[in-house]
Parts: sequence; structure tokens; C-alpha cells
Amino acid sequence: MFIRKTQHKKKRTGGYYSTYRIVESKQDVKQESPDYRTVNLDSIKTCRPRSIGCEHAVLEALRTLELDVKLTSLGFNGIQAALAIGTIVGRACHPASERETHRWLQDQSGLGELIDFDFQQVSLNRNTVSDQLLKHKDAIERHLDEKECTLFFAW
Repeated sequence: MFIRKTQHKKKRTGGYYSTYRIVESKQDVKQESPDYRTVNLDSIKTCRPRSIGCEHAVLEALRTLELDVKLTSLGFNGIQAALAIGTIVGRACHPASERETHRWLQDQSGLGELIDFDFQQVSLNRNTVSDQLLKHKDAIERHLDEKECTLFFAW
């Protein structure tokens, strides 16, 4: 199968436009019938399905801004940095309370697989990573401002 592009001429204006069609190629050589299989979607079983689309987009933006590196330089250890990234991504993808964000990271999000961290193993406690982010708010904002200026205004 391939996609065929066809150009057509507009009758009224004389301009051109293109259409695209999926075409199945067949050879003159005698072949067996194509190996198509029917799948009953109700029979497919999933094990812990997770979302990763929004998580991946936010994580890539976070890495482009080198926020993960900044967290480490501010003294966040591996677990704290992963929880901070989870909190930031959670607020962007699933805005809710801290408790709901924690539940979302454990039950619905695939962020743990993207950063190689198991959010199931971490409990929500009073001394949260959000407090640490708030403590370093000025340094983080300065870092993001500098990175955004270098990325978007490189003149």
C-alpha cells in the first residue's frame, strides 16, 4: 500500500489542487491473497493502560528548558527531582489538587515509564516536593527566563 498524489485542474479558476489516496499495489505475478487478519477489539486485554501524549510533550519542553538539570543543581536528589517533574507535568496535563495529581501519576499517567520512576512506590506526605519547588521559586523562575531568552530571542 502507498499514498498516491494526484493533481487536478480547477475548472473555474484554472488553478491546481492535489488529492491523496491510499492505493493497494498488486503485481502481475500470481500471489496468494493478502495476509489480512480480523481482530475483535473487545477481545484485546490491556494491562494498566496509561496516557503519555501530554506527558511526553511537557517532559520534552521541560528538558529543552533544562529544568531537570536546574533541579539537580538546586539540591534535589533523584527521587525529589522525579517527584518535582511529576508535579510539574501533572499540573500541566491534569490540573488538580496535589492529592489528585499524585493519584493520577500513580494510576493513569505513563510519565513514570518515560522518566524511569515508579510513582506507585512513593506515598504522599506532609513535606511535599511542592514545598521545595516553592522554596526555590525565584531561582527556578530566573533560570526559565534566561533559557527562554536564549531559545526564543537569540539575536
